[in-house]
Amino acid sequence: MKKSKILHILLLVCAITSASKAETVSIYDDSFSVSGTSVGVNFLGVRWGTWNSETSTFTQLITTNNDGYVDLAAPEFAVTLNQTTNTTYAQNTQFAIAIYSNGTPDSSGLNWSSSYTYKAILTDTSWIAPLFNNNATMVNYTLGAATTAVIGSYSFNSDSQMITLIPEPSSASLLVSGLLGLWLSNRRNKTVRG
Repeated sequence: MKKSKILHILLLVCAITSASKAETVSIYDDSFSVSGTSVGVNFLGVRWGTWNSETSTFTQLITTNNDGYVDLAAPEFAVTLNQTTNTTYAQNTQFAIAIYSNGTPDSSGLNWSSSYTYKAILTDTSWIAPLFNNNATMVNYTLGAATTAVIGSYSFNSDSQMITLIPEPSSASLLVSGLLGLWLSNRRNKTVRG
């Protein structure tokens, strides 16, 4: 009887320990919609990384074995990070996900760049890096109620999810906005003097 209790305790400890170890982390979802992309875009890129709220920057530290896509027609969302050791993402690192398009029909093969035209950055308190130790297990995360957008927007209810990418303002639009502001300021000054 004692041996059986000891065996159950050992199995429980092994199960708890192995749940926090992984080689791969991933998200797969097919219950969402995306808005804010340009016409003709079919596939968006998605990559794991980290979000720095102090500098408002997303960093993709791993560029190989870090793949993802959003198929807008399906719809289908999948992103996978494969790492054999904790050399890049230490255990308990808070993950974030970048979703992006450079305006071409397929951005899924491209790694992250802050210069892309359309983008969203999502975070979730449950996306915590496990202990990567090359044991060929997978940790599956989800998009859900705890998921928030730090760039773009994300809404969740039990029936559907909506991800909205925001366009990055182009240099020309910023120049036009600045010139318009100067013109209005100059016009106002002339009205006050006159």
